[in-house]
Amino acid sequence: DMTIYSEYPEIKAFNTEGMFSEAVQRSKYLSIRRNFFFYSLMKVAPVFMQKYIYNGSNYNHLPERNASSSVQVMDGYSRAEGISSVFTEAFDVLRNMDTLTRIVDDDKNTFLMMNNNSTHEPCLLQEPEYLPAETVDNTEYDAENEGRFLIDGRKMKMESELHYSHYEADMATFIQLGNWFDYMKENGVYDNTRIILVSDHGRGLSQFDELELECSDGDIIDLECFSHLLMVKDLNAKGFKESGEFMTIGDVPALAVSDLIDDPKNPFTGKDLDNSEKNTHDQYLLTGSPWETDKNNGTQFLPGDWLAVHDNIWDKNNWRVVARDAVFTGEGED
Repeated sequence: DMTIYSEYPEIKAFNTEGMFSEAVQRSKYLSIRRNFFFYSLMKVAPVFMQKYIYNGSNYNHLPERNASSSVQVMDGYSRAEGISSVFTEAFDVLRNMDTLTRIVDDDKNTFLMMNNNSTHEPCLLQEPEYLPAETVDNTEYDAENEGRFLIDGRKMKMESELHYSHYEADMATFIQLGNWFDYMKENGVYDNTRIILVSDHGRGLSQFDELELECSDGDIIDLECFSHLLMVKDLNAKGFKESGEFMTIGDVPALAVSDLIDDPKNPFTGKDLDNSEKNTHDQYLLTGSPWETDKNNGTQFLPGDWLAVHDNIWDKNNWRVVARDAVFTGEGED
């Protein structure tokens, strides 16, 4: 909904998702027509047969007809049939970033904010290119490259379709962003551009023992859902470095305007754009509560599990459970 920018004529807003996927849109149309008919057959079939006719929403497309499919059916974590349209509609935007970019030779400062859902709609991709394919078969590649999941002594569990599909969608996104950054370098605008990559959340996939917090009642809370991506390429930055500083998504506005705007303030609240407060006390996180806004709305969050964290998130000693299935209003309060 671009109407939120209607009062700001200086902001140019566009919907890009699906704009580069004409073939996918056509295949989705054909697939919907076919599936509408097969849905009727499924509903009149005996109950024990319905899941076989449904076939994970693919309705038994033959391999040679998967060009008309808009979903992907996985066969283990290395093989799949069909192309996921919800992934490609977002991913094709990343593959066309150079055509969306116009290089201008002037001294005008600009700001670009972009949301892309490629990593939000994971699917299996053909390796090592990490590209969509009607038939994916990574059996040999996955077997020969198991060592890629062990870095600096930390091993990421890779045991299921969810693990591999998330990993491959992430890698595909990084590759396409890297291609765009190379394009910026070739055109002389990479050094004088501050680039911030940030995700809105992680995903609880139980891939790291260090991020599984055991509660007093024996329950396990997967902290991986709070471990999100934050990468910053500063102006004229050279080389790479990793920081263990405690960071949050809320740091992004202050990072974006740092050294560019004097005394920056939130234009809607008038408050300072400053991130120093996060280090003055523990940060409190809510989990286990419905995230849908049609269910969890009103003047306060529905009861859930509350956690407190500070400093290095990979150290379990820096995490603690504050309240379970509760409306948390502060330390020591009900």
